[in-house]
Amino acid sequence: MEVDTRTISLFDPIELAGPSMDELIARASAAILSLFEQQYPVVIGFSAGKDSSTVANIALLQAKRASGLGFNPLIIVMNGDTRVENPEIRDLCQKELSKMKSFGTKNGFRVITEIVEPRLLSTFQCKLLSGRGLPSFPGSQSDCAQDLKVDSQRSARKKLIKGLQTKGLREPVTLIGTRFDESEHRALKMKLRGERPDVPMRNKSNELVLSPIAFWKTEDVFEYLGMASSSLIEAYSTMSDVLRIYAHSGGTSCAVVSNDILEGGNKKRKGGCGARTGCWSCQMVDDRSLKTLVEYDAQYAYAKPLVKLSDLIRKTRFDWNRRHWIGRTIKQGYVAIEPDTYHPSFIRDLTRYMLQIDFDERHRASMAGERPRFEIMPLDIKVAVDFLQNLNGLAPPFQLWADVRDIEQRGIRYDVPDVEAFKPQPMPEPRFLHVGKEWDTEIGMHIGGLRDPYLESLTELSPCLPPLRELPSGHIVWDIDTGKGFSVDLEYAAFIEDEFQSEILDMHDRWQTHPTGLTGGFKWYIGLGTPGLDHSHVRMYDEVARRSEWKHRHGITIDYNINDVYNRGVRFAEMTDEGRAAWYHKGTNGGSQMEFDDLVDDVEEDLASIVLSP
Repeated sequence: MEVDTRTISLFDPIELAGPSMDELIARASAAILSLFEQQYPVVIGFSAGKDSSTVANIALLQAKRASGLGFNPLIIVMNGDTRVENPEIRDLCQKELSKMKSFGTKNGFRVITEIVEPRLLSTFQCKLLSGRGLPSFPGSQSDCAQDLKVDSQRSARKKLIKGLQTKGLREPVTLIGTRFDESEHRALKMKLRGERPDVPMRNKSNELVLSPIAFWKTEDVFEYLGMASSSLIEAYSTMSDVLRIYAHSGGTSCAVVSNDILEGGNKKRKGGCGARTGCWSCQMVDDRSLKTLVEYDAQYAYAKPLVKLSDLIRKTRFDWNRRHWIGRTIKQGYVAIEPDTYHPSFIRDLTRYMLQIDFDERHRASMAGERPRFEIMPLDIKVAVDFLQNLNGLAPPFQLWADVRDIEQRGIRYDVPDVEAFKPQPMPEPRFLHVGKEWDTEIGMHIGGLRDPYLESLTELSPCLPPLRELPSGHIVWDIDTGKGFSVDLEYAAFIEDEFQSEILDMHDRWQTHPTGLTGGFKWYIGLGTPGLDHSHVRMYDEVARRSEWKHRHGITIDYNINDVYNRGVRFAEMTDEGRAAWYHKGTNGGSQMEFDDLVDDVEEDLASIVLSP
């Protein structure tokens, strides 16, 4: 069988309705076996759901068969861990991947498993707790699936393909569990892509993919898993945990009935990634699967704090007092004053809640004699969050480690509160604060940004301090070692946690009088060489540090009062003509005092003259 990448529509789910289970299995098996016979490596996108579990089992059985026929099949199973996965799904994935490897070893073929995680800066924790963004709420830009799943898995597949090609192997074919029966929307997209169950096609990323169960119905999938669970067919796994989670996440003892409940709710919700049991932090849809698990059986009680934290985020979406009101973009000397990402005080609360939940889970697991079922703030994320919070002026140096000390040594608790849901309300009228052309207009008196005069004065005592260099902007900064991307070395992070706790906590406790000032933690990390920074972001880190230092000198960092800052700002009509022209998209009828329409007309005339001029 030669790979046909043409988009055709010869197959129709209506025309192929009604085949028996034996026929469905035989067709899917034949298509996958043919790939092994042609020496295609096979990649399985595995989520531990019913469809990917079915595809994985058929593929493993055909790899066993191909091995017996003298071929050398290779299966790579890739699972995406968003680092905020439903703990039950994460645990299930790890167990099933282990079973797949054992099945391959037992039957003489290779199974390579890989768990793919998002880039550190793209994680929910780093995005939220660094003040860089909000959760993906309904009606807002849904970039979480792209950040947490799509980008990382696409990058991993490209790296995989390149690695296989260097070894002289054929381009792999990725098996996916998409089905026409899932929804009309899914069926339409599959048809437009030309997906087929027998011949691989190329997706928009130019990767070969095959949909071996494309024409299976939902009841067919559950029947197959039931046959595996009852040992009526050979399987790498009993599938008992898959069926258990499907059943219990719908609040029943039957996986099929539960799936009908989940499918029914899924038809009503809009947006999101479509996962039935998604991330515990998901705000795009009201995914009640984890909450249902907690309510259904005491074995899931450990996850109750995750549900409570997610509910807090959902209920406070429209609480403008929990938002950061000071913009970052300067236009004609002004920044916007309006609700944006989270306020530093709420970010501090969220950080503490997450650290407390992790501490409680470690204690629960220790008492139960088992490993913790989840960890929201592992070591690399702790270092990254502490670094970014200090860089952005959201917290004093090493505040996160002081929070850890409070929880672990001083017995202070930071429990997630119960709050009433805030009703949707319109955004308040924006105001505008004049800050000057740059955040560091007073830089003649303040040497800041990506350097520190105090640490530089200790150069003889600290020979590892980076030398200086000049940026294109004219600012003098440390010439730090950089690489590709933002990263935290776990061994280095553990060294910091073990060896420097006393030093960094001392710097935190006296940060207001310490010579390194507000951004001293950020600069301490830089001087120590962790985390690793992207070579293209040096200028950005310098600018952000200068911005944080400027805000601190003007009393608008950390626990600033929103009303005070708002009252310091001016209304749209009170800005200079240049300022209004730059911010016209933020103008309101109330804020502009009826001058907004005239200004837009003037701006449009100016733009037209520019376009029409020779």
